Order: sequence, then C-alpha cells, then structure tokens
Amino acid sequence: MIEMNHLAKYQLVLTVRSPVFAGSGLEVAKKEYYFDQRNKQVHILNLEKFIGLIVGKGLMDAYENYILRGAWNVYLDGFFRDHNISRTEIEAITSYKIDSADALTPEHSLKEIKLFMRDSAQRPYIPGSSLKGALRTAILAKMLLDDSGKRDRNAGLFLSAIRDGRQPGDRNYAKKATEQVEEYYLHTLGLNKNKPKDAVNSVMRGVSVSDSLPVRDKDAMILCGKRDLSVAGLVKPINVVRECLRPGVKVFFDLCLDSSIPSGIDLNYIKEAIRDFGSYYAGSFDSRFKKPAGAAAEKFQNALILGGGAGFFSKTFAYELLGRAEGLKFVSNYMKNSFRLHKHEKDLETGISPHRLKYTVYRNQSWHFGVCGVEIY
Repeated sequence: MIEMNHLAKYQLVLTVRSPVFAGSGLEVAKKEYYFDQRNKQVHILNLEKFIGLIVGKGLMDAYENYILRGAWNVYLDGFFRDHNISRTEIEAITSYKIDSADALTPEHSLKEIKLFMRDSAQRPYIPGSSLKGALRTAILAKMLLDDSGKRDRNAGLFLSAIRDGRQPGDRNYAKKATEQVEEYYLHTLGLNKNKPKDAVNSVMRGVSVSDSLPVRDKDAMILCGKRDLSVAGLVKPINVVRECLRPGVKVFFDLCLDSSIPSGIDLNYIKEAIRDFGSYYAGSFDSRFKKPAGAAAEKFQNALILGGGAGFFSKTFAYELLGRAEGLKFVSNYMKNSFRLHKHEKDLETGISPHRLKYTVYRNQSWHFGVCGVEIY
C-alpha cells in the first residue's frame, strides 16, 4: 500500500480460478486463422504480413477462390498445404499463438474465435472497467443485503416495472428501475442536485481501478467453447469459441481509494463486499445446479465473477433486492419476455432463473466461466 494525503494505492491481484473472457469485440473467422492440429495451437495471423506473403507468391487469385468457396471443411491449413507454404513462412506471419485446448478438434468443423483484449504489443490484459464493474456489483449487493428495511421500500422501484401493463422484459424500463435503485444507494454525494444520475454524485468516484498489467506468460491463453448447464446437470454445447485466460494465471491491478469522498467504502468494506458476494452467489445460485461428471470444484470464497459468459446473476441484484421468492418471479418474467423461445416460464417450477449456467470445458473438466479469487495488498 502507498498513502499520499487522502489517497491510498493498493495492489489488487486476481487469480483466475476458472476461464475468464474479457472480449475485445473482435473475432477471427474460421477461414482466417491457422489451426496446427499436431501441436493443438491456433495461429492468429498478422494480416499485413499474410497478404504480403500471398501477393509475393502470386497467390492472390487462388486466395480469393479459397475465400469464396463455401465448403465447411476448407481451411487455411489446406490452403497452405496446397500451395507449399512452409512452416517457417507460417511462423513469420503469425502474430501470436493460442492453445486450442478442448475447444477445437480435427473431427469437428472449425469455429469463429472471439478475441480477448490485447494491447498494441498483442499482450492480453483485463480493462479496469471490467474489474470496477464487478466490484461495483459486489458493493451494491452488500449495501442491499445489509439494509433490509430500506431495501424493502426500494423494492417498489424494481417491481414498478410491471405496473401499467409493462413487463420486466421491457429492457428500457427495467434498466430505468435499476438506475433508480442505484441512484438511491450509490448517487448520494449531492454534488449535482439538478442531475442526480450524474456520475459526479456517485460514491464509486472514490474507487479507481487501473487496467491490468499485461499478462506476460506466453502460455496464459486458451480457447474455450461455450456450454449451457441446466439445473438437472445436462450440458448443451453452443457454437461459440472464446480466447480466455486459463485457470491459475495471476492478473495485477492498481486499486486507488480516495478518502476525501464521503462514501464509507474503505478497504475493509471492499474486502467484506467481495467475501459476501462470493458466498451469496455460491449459496443462492451456483448451488442450485447439478454439476456434470468431472466438474472442477469451483471456489467462490473471496471471489468475483467477471467477463463475458459470467451470466445474468453475477451482474444484477434482483435477488438481493427482492429476496428469493419475489426475485425469482421478477427474473423469470424478465427472462420470459426477453427470450421468448427459451422456456423461462418454467423457471418458477425449477426454482431458479435464469435456468442455465455458463460453462466451458478445459482439460476434460467442466468449468464455470469467470471465477477469480481476489487479494488486495
């Protein structure tokens, strides 16, 4: 820890307990990367160098024909082999490699890959906004769970989403109701009384999180397919592959707390919020699902859940606000109206909504997405 006047700077360390995906919004089509089946590696190519190689070898017409071919099993490895592009040449146009892990297999067709955040040197990192969002969810959950009297009163803001014929599936109205609750608990500084929702009023101004340091471990990344786990423990593969941090990787951030902002959110409060959130998530949601055979033993103690695929429950606070019974009704209705083909009307019978956990497979084990242990020094 470093202290300077009203500022205290800490190091926050995330230890990846299950695969984490921080998406960049970029993806690579299945005809745009090279899958080395023998070494189980995917080569993400440097586009400029790749085109330079194609042009230099006079293969532009052949490459255009390859791109236009609709065959499901025609990929770059075949194109490289057909045109005698050597291993050395492939290495020269490779930007970086990823362990394909369990996500890609020779007997199945390749898939598009959703890419992780990377810096200009192609080193993966987690944006500070992702971690701060997870901290914000944990802090707000603690405020709700610790404040049962006012929580019950403010539950009306959420439940008002079904008044006047409106349904919780109305995303804009539900978002408005959520913002009203956040305004009550977080926007308490009163610095802009004319615009209560202005971020200047939020106690979260006193919590700053840097982008993580780049992850330098060359073996840190793996590819993970997406799977939906049902309450009964049935796994359904989804045609999505993500570039993820593998379990065991450590990611380092700077956490800065400003004591001049009267928020009551100090280091101990944050640690308690993280502890309580992990415990609440495990007991109220994860434990409702029967785990598949060979599932990894997830550890939610002192944990946050972040990144893509982490799931609805980890990013909302309907259950903390409304309690289990009313929260189940609200979320079930919301999911039913938002995703009409997914049979969420049966969630009341199963006792949990959403009725799917986001899972993946790594080293022949099933893993929950996005579980990270947290330490702060």
